[in-house]
Amino acid sequence: MAYLSIAFSAATACFCSILYLNDWERHYMIRRLRLLNNPQDGPWRELAIQINIEVRRPMLFSNKDCSRTIITDEWILKITNYNVNFARISDSQLVIVRSSPLHQSVPSHDGLVSTSAEHLIDLRVCSRSGCFETFHIRIRNQQELNNLKDQIGRPIEVLDSLALPQPLHERFVDAFIKELERNPRYDYKQKEDLEPCLGCSQLPAQVKLVKKCIDSPDIQDGASYEKCRNCQCRPMWCARCMGRIFASKQNQNLPEIWMAGRAPCPTCRLPFCVLDVCFLSEKD
Repeated sequence: MAYLSIAFSAATACFCSILYLNDWERHYMIRRLRLLNNPQDGPWRELAIQINIEVRRPMLFSNKDCSRTIITDEWILKITNYNVNFARISDSQLVIVRSSPLHQSVPSHDGLVSTSAEHLIDLRVCSRSGCFETFHIRIRNQQELNNLKDQIGRPIEVLDSLALPQPLHERFVDAFIKELERNPRYDYKQKEDLEPCLGCSQLPAQVKLVKKCIDSPDIQDGASYEKCRNCQCRPMWCARCMGRIFASKQNQNLPEIWMAGRAPCPTCRLPFCVLDVCFLSEKD
């Protein structure tokens, strides 16, 4: 057994020495980088520096499971204990290949144990040009999937045989955005001052609260309502985050009337309704 340990240690030292003497050119990570390297990227070392800089940026999508997945502006990285996969987003095709429920037992407020469910979503990442080997990444819920779509800036394909369950809040947000598209747009002059959304930090601010609705009675269906008011806050939220905030302020037992409800501005607390949420004009 001692001889086996000595032989293994000697082989490891020999292998590392060969890599070192060849300036690490034969290391599997370097070989993968060389395959991904475009002529405009320069030597593989410059490409590695570029990836290191992007990974250090605070605005990126990252999740942890058995492995770690990092999505930057240009790269998808999957990091495990013994392997690293690289994919350039512009050359990548993402396909959802499996969705399975994950049941977790959690303590409830009365001391009992209830069951909550998440959906593990597996995605296949493959190269359009064949520059890298296909690999798989996993995300844990619909919210992470939406963040991933926002980060890569394009839709993600789904296998025809696969049906993804969509949470109630996300279905409402989709309907909320469709309603916003029917509202007049707001001509915002200081577009160069727009900052990333305070909610997701993935998209720039997209909407402004401007009172457009007609005042309705203070009492509706026996409940008191505060009239909508004109918010003076600058744009700070994307449309999806504003929709999620709006849904969270409604009666969770009556989702069928959420769209007709009101919610306080997340910054100044003045009430608004769906008619008061305006996309920013696309004109400069």
